[in-house]
Amino acid sequence: MTVAPVLLFTYSRPEHTRTVLKALEENDMADRTAIYAYTCEPKKAEHASAVSETKDVLKEFQKKNGFLSFEIVDPGKHVHLGPGMISAVTGVLAKHDKVIIIEDDIVTSKDFLRFMNEGLDFYQDDLSVFTVAGYSPKMPEIAAMEKDVYMIHRTCPWGWGTWKERWDCYDPEIRTFISNMLDRRYRRSLTKWTPDLPLVLDIRLFAKGIVDIDWEMPLGFCQFNTQMNTVCPKFTKVKNIGFDGTGANPTPKGLDSSFEEGWSGNNFEHLQIDEKFLKRYNRLFIYRTRTRIMIRLTNLIHLISPSLYYRILNIYCHNDIKVKDLMAKYGSDENDIQ
Repeated sequence: MTVAPVLLFTYSRPEHTRTVLKALEENDMADRTAIYAYTCEPKKAEHASAVSETKDVLKEFQKKNGFLSFEIVDPGKHVHLGPGMISAVTGVLAKHDKVIIIEDDIVTSKDFLRFMNEGLDFYQDDLSVFTVAGYSPKMPEIAAMEKDVYMIHRTCPWGWGTWKERWDCYDPEIRTFISNMLDRRYRRSLTKWTPDLPLVLDIRLFAKGIVDIDWEMPLGFCQFNTQMNTVCPKFTKVKNIGFDGTGANPTPKGLDSSFEEGWSGNNFEHLQIDEKFLKRYNRLFIYRTRTRIMIRLTNLIHLISPSLYYRILNIYCHNDIKVKDLMAKYGSDENDIQ
C-alpha cells in the first residue's frame, strides 16, 4: 500500500495548528507520511503576529522529524483558502496518485491515517466513490449500523482524501451547473442528490461572483456530476476544534461527532446508497428553519419559471448577473434549455 501524503492548510491559529500536528504525529503511520503544510502571508496587518506564530509552529514540527517528510509551502503572499486549496491539491496530485487533506482545526484519532490510507487503497477502483472522509456525526441510525463504513452523496470537508483521476474531473467554475441553470429537470436531480446544494451554489455565484466560489461546494457538485459518493466511518476519526470564534465559519448545530480515541474498526466493503438514511443525514446539515423554507420556496419558483427565479435571486443578492451571459461564457445557449 502506497501511503498518501497529507496536505495541511494553516493560516493564523498557532495553537490549533500545534494540536492538529501533535495528533497527526501520534498516528501509527506518521513516520510513513509526507506532510505538505500550506501557509501564506497575512491578509490584514492585525493578522501578522498570529500568522508568524503559526509559521513558527510549522518549523518546530519540521525539525522534529516525526513524519516521513515535512515541507512548508509558502507563496510569500496572501492566498484565499478556496483558490489555495484547489491549487495545492492539484499540485500535489501532479506528484502523487492520492492525497489526504485536513485544515488547521481538524484533530485526528490515532487511526485516522490508517483508516484513510486503507480506504483510499480499497476504493481506488470503485467508481462509485469520489472521496473518503474521516468525519461522522452522532445519529441513532449510524450507531445501529453493523458495518464499519457507510456511503453518502454529501462532501465531508473535515478530513478527506481522493485520487488524482477523480480530482481531474473537478471544475471550480462549475461549468456544467451554469450550463443547466434553466433546466428544471436538472435542478430536480441535483436537489435530490443534495437538497441544499443548488441554492448554495446559486447564492455564492450571484452574491460573490464565480471567482470567489470556495472549493467545497464545487466539489459537492462534482460528485453529483460524476455520480460518485463519499465513504465515511461509523465512528468518526476527526473532531473539529475550530468553532471557538477563531475561524470564519459559524458553529453548526446537530453535527456533534462521536470522536473516540484509538482503533474502532476499518472493515471496508463496497456500498450502496440508502436513500431513507440519506434523507435523515441531510437534515443534520440543513439545521436552520429559514434554510429549509428557502430551499422549498426557491425550488417552487424555479419550477414555475427559472428566469423569474434568477431575477428574484439577483434582487436578493443585490447584484445584476445575467444568466444568459453566464451561459454564453460557459458554452451554452439559453434558448437550448427547455
